[in-house]
Amino acid sequence: MRLMVPCPWRGMILVGLFCMVGSHPVAVAQGGSSGPLLDAAERAAVIATMINPDPSVYPTVHCRLYRRDVVFITGEFPEVPGSRFDGCMYEPSDGFLFTEFEGLSLPGDNQLVLRHRLRDDPEYLHVTKITAEPGAIEVEAHLEPDPAIESISSPMPTTAATPNLCWGFQKAPNFVAGGVVEPPYGESPELYPEWVGRCFVYTAEGRTFLGETVRRQTNEVPLDDPRNNPVWPQHYVGVWQRVKGGPFPPNTSLTRYTIPLIGAVSNDNDYLIALACDSTRYVAQAWHTCLHHVPAWRENASGGGRGWRQKVYAMRNDPDALLARVEEDFPAAVALKNNPVPAE
Repeated sequence: MRLMVPCPWRGMILVGLFCMVGSHPVAVAQGGSSGPLLDAAERAAVIATMINPDPSVYPTVHCRLYRRDVVFITGEFPEVPGSRFDGCMYEPSDGFLFTEFEGLSLPGDNQLVLRHRLRDDPEYLHVTKITAEPGAIEVEAHLEPDPAIESISSPMPTTAATPNLCWGFQKAPNFVAGGVVEPPYGESPELYPEWVGRCFVYTAEGRTFLGETVRRQTNEVPLDDPRNNPVWPQHYVGVWQRVKGGPFPPNTSLTRYTIPLIGAVSNDNDYLIALACDSTRYVAQAWHTCLHHVPAWRENASGGGRGWRQKVYAMRNDPDALLARVEEDFPAAVALKNNPVPAE
């Protein structure tokens, strides 16, 4: 006999070892504890955990249901102490793709596939494949028509924005400013500039910490607000992009990067975390202890249709080793610096 039990979230039922979200079966984490990485409320929200054959090599990634349209992936890199990450998939904010969470699957070891329905084009899904690697998490996504719909009446969206994936490190004790994983999570006028000072991009001068860049005030708070003096959030673009006159926020730095890469050094200066992408629009060090690498769509992605790909790296604080890995993983993106344009 097959056991069917109501799930604690709307629109889902447990069927054996699967959870039904709409018409899609999804695997559910069964039994045991998600470990001390998560508190009790977070453990209760876990709906799946990657199958990890060797946790000493690969980060174990949990998927948590935050609300009906948003999930988080949470884990820690085993070789980098205090490196908890929380990836918000996806942050609902103006100017980005709005989606509704549909379901997930575990297609293989160290893999998780998320499916989100496009709110404005409900016949299409945004499919995200997350793969844990030694020292990295790869996120690869594409749009596809919903296979459950027999006849698709609208063409593939060509004007849709990309989603906003926020990588948060507020609960990473070796990265959050002050090292204390509790409110306000380093987000105070006294502590937050220290986080900014440990974040970096790569410019013509090499690794450049954000406190050394030209940072412009934001229009999201008054100009005399403490979070504008010095300014907290900042956006950065590449040397192949124009800052002024481009589709970027007012607080976009006049300092441009040569490699589509943003990262942060740990509190103890021994480790780093960094994000790279193959089709970048811009990068952002935002309001919290978080980093964003906002992609642009690329055509003919691996899943078919339009897509994007990025990676989160975690390693010893070796900027040359980081560059070597990014050059291997994203050679076309690294070559963009060969086509510079004036900033204005």
